[in-house]
Amino acid sequence: MVSNSRDFIATLSKRHGFTDISEIGRGGMGVVYRAFDVRLQRFVAVKQLLTELLDEETGLARFQAEMVTLGRISHSAVVKIHFADVTEYGEAYFVMDYIEGSNLATLIRNHREWGNRFTVAETVDLLRPIAAAIDFLHMRMDPPIIHRDIKPANILVPESTASESRSLLTDFGISLAAEDTRLTSLSMIIGTERYFAPELVPGGENGPKDLARSQPTVSSDNYALALIAFEMLTLRSLKDTMSPKQWAESNRPFPRVAALGLNQKDMGDVEQIEQVLRKALHPVPAYRFMTATAFIQALAQTGNRASWQRPPNPPRSAISNQNTRIPELPAPTQDSFSGFEFSKLTIISLSILAFGLLMILGAIGFFIVLNPSWGEPESAIADSFPNIISVNPNSSGWAGLECSTGLTEKTNKLASFVLTAI
Repeated sequence: MVSNSRDFIATLSKRHGFTDISEIGRGGMGVVYRAFDVRLQRFVAVKQLLTELLDEETGLARFQAEMVTLGRISHSAVVKIHFADVTEYGEAYFVMDYIEGSNLATLIRNHREWGNRFTVAETVDLLRPIAAAIDFLHMRMDPPIIHRDIKPANILVPESTASESRSLLTDFGISLAAEDTRLTSLSMIIGTERYFAPELVPGGENGPKDLARSQPTVSSDNYALALIAFEMLTLRSLKDTMSPKQWAESNRPFPRVAALGLNQKDMGDVEQIEQVLRKALHPVPAYRFMTATAFIQALAQTGNRASWQRPPNPPRSAISNQNTRIPELPAPTQDSFSGFEFSKLTIISLSILAFGLLMILGAIGFFIVLNPSWGEPESAIADSFPNIISVNPNSSGWAGLECSTGLTEKTNKLASFVLTAI
């Protein structure tokens, strides 16, 4: 529980000179206030922790040591923590940057109301900075820091386009170094169940057996990020796709993503998207992506193909139950022609040959038209009078006579010979 808000606000005002203090959020781990820092002339956020989180004899000392560690975090996608303190009533709190804008939980809720699923590109755009921040906490901090409560409400989306990062990770009120088991010894589950990995479920087979609660790890942080991506893409929480009993099992069932639906722009790659999500949300931590960034990069390589762009399924008649061995073809050398180049060369050669034949036939036809020959019986007559009758029909013979074939009016015989003087 937390003390009277008036007492806490009075402490902030007296100690730090904060003004315009107002509550802006409340959750299972404490209360968040916005306050104006007069000395720095800017707004800050103050996280007041539940007293239950510090109920051990060494709790306050460990909290202060943890805040020193968190204060050393310097990453563009992590909300900066300025300092931490404890009130006279034993309440711990810390002061951090105030980010004007919204959070991912609100964005998801708005998208769900309109039935507008996030595309893969939009999901990657919002979660890539968070993945980088998570990997920074896990691999660059010494000792490594486990966030333990990665969820949409703890991902801030700045309103200003001048922000250095598209999104920021916040709320380290329950974060501890990897080897610190203080919080897990309490009779409460730390974090948000909807974003729990299976190994965090009490009695889970994939977690340690010697603790009342399995320990959050690097892998459980990464699992929570994948759950957020699943929810953005399908507008369904993975927890809501199964019964409470199935959710509590170590081997959670995984639904068909195609049945849940994706943004129309990504439905053409639904199988690839499901494959990436299955790996990231595998019940066994060892089979998941090793880092948060590796998951986001794999997701980024899918999507952006609508359902109408999907290749058609092969007909059933083309599917054989027997294995078909495809013979290996020799690799083409650098000097050899490809099939396409050979076909193109053949077409060009045949075209040139056909054009040449057409030209020859045309010339022959033209010559025949200009130089017709005599038929029978005119040919015999022309041979008998070579100096009188022209060599060819319709040309001039002796003394300008034009000779041609025709029918005489008197005899009406076919092929009679008429000489007409011009």
